[in-house]
Amino acid sequence: DTATMTRAPIFTIFTISNAITRIQSLQPRTIIKVCQNKHCLKQFTSSSSGPSSDTTPASLFRNLLSPSSQNLVTIETTGCLSHCDKGPNVQVTENQNPVKVYNGVNSPEMAATVLEACHNPAPPVLIAAQTVISQAHSAEGNAKEQDYLLSSAISVLESDEELSQSHALFAALVFRSRVRLNMSSFDLARDDVMKALGIDVVGGVGVGAAWRLLAEVEELRGEIGGALAATMHWATVEPGFKAKAKKEIERLERNGGKLGA
Repeated sequence: DTATMTRAPIFTIFTISNAITRIQSLQPRTIIKVCQNKHCLKQFTSSSSGPSSDTTPASLFRNLLSPSSQNLVTIETTGCLSHCDKGPNVQVTENQNPVKVYNGVNSPEMAATVLEACHNPAPPVLIAAQTVISQAHSAEGNAKEQDYLLSSAISVLESDEELSQSHALFAALVFRSRVRLNMSSFDLARDDVMKALGIDVVGGVGVGAAWRLLAEVEELRGEIGGALAATMHWATVEPGFKAKAKKEIERLERNGGKLGA
């Protein structure tokens, strides 16, 4: 009858939904804990590109994950894992499998090797893009070279439908925005950070810093109202910085800023 016919599709939808949920729950879940001890960080930066908030072993792994893999792999930071002389060190847990510790993870290739061992291989395009991003970090002091390298990586990532929503593209755009800010190309810097903020970053990692960067760019463009709005977003995304954001807002308001200006 009609009632049976109307219930059947709903039942089918729930059955399919439950099946998908079940399949997802059976997929291997990988947790990668990256040591944040100063010794590991020092060895990583000395072998790559110098200290920076976005040049850490943890950011390396995030940039190598495709959007489709981000729900299967969790990147966390942790304290000392011992073997400090062999760092940077990462600890990997896969469901009920024994914990494994990998030493000397200081390059995109090494991080990709770890991901492959976890049955979540990094796409070759991401490995290549992250290698170029690392080269851009190494070119510190040469803004034109950095801009050239980052533009090549961004162009490739933007042309890929899936990777256009990757953390790697987010990081590259934010990085290029900083470079262009230092080159006084304020409008181009704004374009880059706005594109980055349009990417749905898993866990929101780096989003607060992007809003803070946008506030700086807007202020240098003379858009105090835009700087105020961006600073307020920053405070919302990173509540731990509310006190600092409040001081920034007060300073901007003293400069005559008004939302919507």
